[in-house]
Amino acid sequence: MSISIKASTIDNKTETISIEQNPDYCPLCNRHQEPSFVSAFITQFQNCQIVYRCTNNKCLSFFIAYYHLHDYRTSRNYRIVCLRPQNPIGIKFEEEINNVSPLFCEIYRQSYLAEISGYKQVAGCGYRKALEFLIKDYCISRKPDASDEIKRKFLGEIIRTHIDDNTVKACAEKATWLGNDETHYVRQWEDMDIKDLKELLELTKYWIIQKVKTDKYLKKMQNKK
Repeated sequence: MSISIKASTIDNKTETISIEQNPDYCPLCNRHQEPSFVSAFITQFQNCQIVYRCTNNKCLSFFIAYYHLHDYRTSRNYRIVCLRPQNPIGIKFEEEINNVSPLFCEIYRQSYLAEISGYKQVAGCGYRKALEFLIKDYCISRKPDASDEIKRKFLGEIIRTHIDDNTVKACAEKATWLGNDETHYVRQWEDMDIKDLKELLELTKYWIIQKVKTDKYLKKMQNKK
């Protein structure tokens, strides 16, 4: 659903335009939110810059969202390209995830930096790679004797054969489908994008954490009644 806003033109006129979406986070405090619209400017025929203000009381900073009209012949909707300025603070991961797959954490951080810099095509591939490291490292941590086999096999096969928890398996499988869309020429899930991939990554990560924590306490308390 498009959003209608009023924007100033280079000749000081006002024009009503449509944008596909508002930013969903502040690039300075990195908090997910719906920033407040301040003003919009059409800088060139296919470009628009919109000033927003962060709604996080500890930030309240102004930033600019850059929009581009990709195909003016078929669409009048402006699509967001990037946000400026940026303060890509380090993303923190739970101890369980750091212990299971430190490389997942590093690949995810690099993918996030690519995304907020406007390189979403590259970021999608990065998130898909991060998912593979997370799943394979998780499976190796649970089945170290099968380490060589897990490293060699395709991710989808590993999910089917080496993950016992049905919730982890389901989330990882769906994340893989969307991740593959980010690396293939033809998309299978055209109504979903990198945001959905990240959401499924978060769900996969969440359920892995719950499984790791559960196993830890079951093992720790198994000899006592």
